[in-house]
Amino acid sequence: MPPDDEERVSLPPEEFNKMLDEYYQLREWDENGIPTKEKLADLGLGKF
Repeated sequence: MPPDDEERVSLPPEEFNKMLDEYYQLREWDENGIPTKEKLADLGLGKF
């Protein structure tokens, strides 16, 4: 449980999913949160 003085924030599922999609795009991950082949190659991990 959060401390009594900490405020909780709630997001509608649609807004959360939109934010999650944007985060994945910024990280160069696919829609499942997995790095793209291009991102892995950029990181020197192309063989994975």
